Amino acid sequence: MNGVLLSGPRSRQEAASRARLPFSTCRRRLSKALTKAAELRRDRELYGTAAR
Repeated sequence: MNGVLLSGPRSRQEAASRARLPFSTCRRRLSKALTKAAELRRDRELYGTAAR
């Protein structure tokens, strides 16, 4: 294996660069995705299923 699976970007700026996105766009999309994931997790914990 030699770390092949762990060769991702070392920073958010590097990740944005690899995705060919401005850093601010990448940061905004990440923030929205994390918020959505938290909402889905909360719904699953409260209601037993994710609301859609």
